[in-house]
Amino acid sequence: MRSCLYAILIALFTAIVAGPSLAQTTAADSDGGQMTGVIAPADEEEDAQAEEPAKDPPFGEYGKFLKHTENLLLSLDLWGSSATIPEGFGVVFMGWQTRRAWKRFDEHRKIVDIVPVIDAPDPFEQKGKFFELVLNIDGRVSGYGAGFQYGLTDRITLGIDTYWAIIHLKLKPEFRPGSSEQVGIVTLDDIYTVLELVGRPELVTEYDSDPVDFGDTTISAKWNYFRAEHVSTAMTLGLVTPTAHEADPNENIIFGLGPDLDTGVGTWGIKGVHNFDIRPPDPVKAVTFSLGLEGAIFLEDRRETPTFGELNTDVRDYLQSQGVDVDIFPDLSDIGNYYYYTPPPYFAASFGIGAGPLSIAYRHGFGGAANYRTNSEGLKTLIEETGLVGYGDDGKLIFNLVVPLTPLYFPGLVNFNFE
Repeated sequence: MRSCLYAILIALFTAIVAGPSLAQTTAADSDGGQMTGVIAPADEEEDAQAEEPAKDPPFGEYGKFLKHTENLLLSLDLWGSSATIPEGFGVVFMGWQTRRAWKRFDEHRKIVDIVPVIDAPDPFEQKGKFFELVLNIDGRVSGYGAGFQYGLTDRITLGIDTYWAIIHLKLKPEFRPGSSEQVGIVTLDDIYTVLELVGRPELVTEYDSDPVDFGDTTISAKWNYFRAEHVSTAMTLGLVTPTAHEADPNENIIFGLGPDLDTGVGTWGIKGVHNFDIRPPDPVKAVTFSLGLEGAIFLEDRRETPTFGELNTDVRDYLQSQGVDVDIFPDLSDIGNYYYYTPPPYFAASFGIGAGPLSIAYRHGFGGAANYRTNSEGLKTLIEETGLVGYGDDGKLIFNLVVPLTPLYFPGLVNFNFE
């Protein structure tokens, strides 16, 4: 899967606990930069009077407070991916991303089209296909994220984040007959008629979020348990909560019934991340090497099954008599009301190098297969035959640029990502 990610991160240093004390210190730092209550030596007094007083930053007390806070943060030497939010500081972040995908990993870890062709083998052995049904998915998914992190101590950060998506997807089905012409299945309407006769609902071709579909919400705690001048490590534990939109079973892309898709795992889960950072001594101390290890597991979730009509056994028996592999039209009379779904666990490793505002990293994730538990043999066959269930494997190269906004007297930064 290729992706293009453009994200904006706005970090607001709210200084929830530290604010009052910092404001007092900022006031003390005014008056030409000298601390009030400090007496200059007599032999330096005339020189001090001869010097021009330091100019106050713009925006009055707000500008002084912001500059003091910026200097304080710089003095803390927060470097690497293992860094945490300082004690008493809060960070609000917001992001936007858009992604285009052409390929994905299938259940055999082979790279295939994002929505593979649904086909059937030729029962007449004419070295072709019985037919091919190309769904041709098109549209756009725009993702948005927001969260808050707070420095409980200088080494422990608590956080919560969530995201949502605006989705516009459309299927443009294309039917390519093969030897199906010999049994009268020639056009898209013909295959729709056959699908209806074997109990399949009508294909839904459009999906729009109304107005947004929410994703997972994660509550996390990060502990920077070791930090020295050249080495730093941290671990993060996150609880995934089931706030994500789950696809309508009668429009679910997994069943080949429409373009609706999950915008998260939709169930409880646990995530873990371990960060390792190293930086060399001067004169290349600004360069940081980072290694990240992460993984997640999820609980089983009960979901509603699609609504299928009654199977016309005469049609199915006729197709079977012609040698057609009728597994593509399974008997779903035993489907029941629910099935059980467990999202795939995953493990990922990343390595990166950064210098100042620029960094580059490579991340590769290894995902297992999603598990669908049901007593319906027909539903199992349907999921297998449509071939729309994949692995969570992914690989991406990440370029990152951080632009601080404090020179503009705005307490934040903009983070540009391209993956």
